[in-house]
Amino acid sequence: MDVKFYLADAVKDAANLQLCNQAFPKATRLLKAHQFRRVTKYGSSLSGKYLIIQVCESRQLKLGLTVSRKFGKAVKRNRFKRLVREAFRLNRHQLPLLHLNIRPSGKFDETLSLASVQQELLKLCQSQQKKL
Repeated sequence: MDVKFYLADAVKDAANLQLCNQAFPKATRLLKAHQFRRVTKYGSSLSGKYLIIQVCESRQLKLGLTVSRKFGKAVKRNRFKRLVREAFRLNRHQLPLLHLNIRPSGKFDETLSLASVQQELLKLCQSQQKKL
């Protein structure tokens, strides 16, 4: 009987570990104004079809998002942020150790898919890694 309970606990622990590895905790975000200023001042800028990424070398991978009201209404801004956060979360093990501040380029539309954002994020970050 005890073996069944231990096995069930082991399965739950493995599932929780998998979820923890794919979480998006505060430690992986740019939160303070001085962190954003550092990326802007000392970093370089990369632009693609949908994203503009400001990149700064770091010992830890962190993501910051900047979306102004000029981009559109709250629904559009929040959708952009959700797509970028999800692309970052799913692919962060493939990204180099950088501080990233991501903004939308003007060509972002409502039909954009997560796959497109993921592809562009990886392409831009890997091109930056080759420059380093």
